[in-house]
Amino acid sequence: LAVSEIDRYGHLVRSERIPCVTYGKSPEQSKSIIGDAVKYLSSWAVSASKPIIIEKLDFSKKKASLESVFNGNDEARYARTLSAFAYDKIKAVVHSASSRKGLEVIEVNSAYTSVIGAVNHAQRQGISIHMGAAAAIARRGLGLSERPAVRMPVIPLRNGDHVTFPLPARNRGKHVWSFWSKVRTGLKAAHVAHYRSGASKD
Repeated sequence: LAVSEIDRYGHLVRSERIPCVTYGKSPEQSKSIIGDAVKYLSSWAVSASKPIIIEKLDFSKKKASLESVFNGNDEARYARTLSAFAYDKIKAVVHSASSRKGLEVIEVNSAYTSVIGAVNHAQRQGISIHMGAAAAIARRGLGLSERPAVRMPVIPLRNGDHVTFPLPARNRGKHVWSFWSKVRTGLKAAHVAHYRSGASKD
């Protein structure tokens, strides 16, 4: 589980990846792994006196969003191992643990959070794209701005390389998600160009 804590202004406080690999595990093993991860998460939220903000996931859309960011490399294959069943179990345990500890759980639309995380947070904050997406989710839960933070983003890749591309002009008469839709298309094209150049194979 990629987790990012922000302050009330949306500034990153802390990011962490909590081990929660259920792929290939038995139901009982998965239950134990998820329970341990959520226990750590809920204790973190209690100590910070903050709510837990999670995605209201549509898996078909999320897979498309992740694949546009990772486009064919190991991270994309990793993302595809996440099942709706496992996520539903995690979400149920989060709600249950939060209820016992008096924590608020806020669910937000996951649209474009991977793209926003990649462009606005990953390189600037020195965190992974998943943690950047978590920061985008947290900011959305607080109703904070989703405007682009840079004009020429640097998107890190798993092999230590990166891709850059200019962001499209934003039409302020439309919802900001229409802008991020164009960014996702541009990011996918940048990944394809990077792959065809042979750089990704290094």
